Amino acid sequence: MKVIQRKAHPIKVILEKILDEVILIKDGQIIAKENVEDLRESSGKSVVGWLKGHHR
Repeated sequence: MKVIQRKAHPIKVILEKILDEVILIKDGQIIAKENVEDLRESSGKSVVGWLKGHHR
């Protein structure tokens, strides 16, 4: 019997592939909005990294 192992993708990898834009909302107000591709190119950050940078 042959066992096939699949490498699981962390949620952040999946998010990067399916999102076009990310919007940060706090208390019903839009705090920030970015295009995911532009975010990676301009700041070198992932979506998760960008969100962590805004978390207070």
